[in-house]
Amino acid sequence: IFSTAEVSHQMVSRLQKNHPSQIYLSSDSKFPQPIETLSTQTILTLSQLPFVNHFENKGVQLHHRLLKAYFPKAVANQWSLYGHAAAESMVALLHQVGRDLTRQSFLKQAYSFQYKASDVAPPIHATKTWHWVNSLRMAQLKNGTFVFISPWMKAL
Repeated sequence: IFSTAEVSHQMVSRLQKNHPSQIYLSSDSKFPQPIETLSTQTILTLSQLPFVNHFENKGVQLHHRLLKAYFPKAVANQWSLYGHAAAESMVALLHQVGRDLTRQSFLKQAYSFQYKASDVAPPIHATKTWHWVNSLRMAQLKNGTFVFISPWMKAL
């Protein structure tokens, strides 16, 4: 479950203050108890990416096909999906830079990079002072899998 650790910890802290009866997970969280004992509580998490087991997501389907074709021994996980999202957004940035790729032209585009969310990568709105993804979605554990319950939210 991914999100920039600092951003997700800040959001989780705010959410826990407002809704203390719910359990919130962030990028480095472990379940506080066995999942089957949590049925009476609401488990929520913040995520920048789809979940690797969301096979109905076109981006997740593509990710699994790419791994099978080029890395057949690899097992898809959130880290491989994160790499996929990073590569996808880098390709979009390089397309914006165009054929005149220099350090200066790359940084100029990177400092104003606007990327609409894809099936894998989150929306990105970079500036000279903000270089991290700051859009997250809320997901809730339902029947053993996380389901997105919110649109993209700006974290900070």
